[in-house]
Amino acid sequence: MTHMCPHCGQAMPVSPSPNGIIVDEPARRFGRAGKWVTLTNCEWRIFSALLRGDGEAVSNRDVEEAAWPGQSRVGINLSRRRMVFMNRLRGKFCDVGLTVINDRGLGYRLVEMVA
Repeated sequence: MTHMCPHCGQAMPVSPSPNGIIVDEPARRFGRAGKWVTLTNCEWRIFSALLRGDGEAVSNRDVEEAAWPGQSRVGINLSRRRMVFMNRLRGKFCDVGLTVINDRGLGYRLVEMVA
């Protein structure tokens, strides 16, 4: 399977389950390949949900609930906010060889870009 990174423009094969991730929950950061990525509170909640998915798709609703717990869908454009945060995460993940892909109709998966 291949994926085009929206930030660096490289077409790269992806592996369904990323490995080698070191999690520093108190600091809201994770390390991989000798590099560390620090996340905002909201980004951390989304990352944690994707990590718990263990390579399987995490539904849009589950991502939204993880990011903004308990917020009503009425009057709030959560899908737009979700897309903005996913793009931010893709940019941060690219440096450590990870990306988030959207399985249309299923949700999002955290995957490893394989060289």
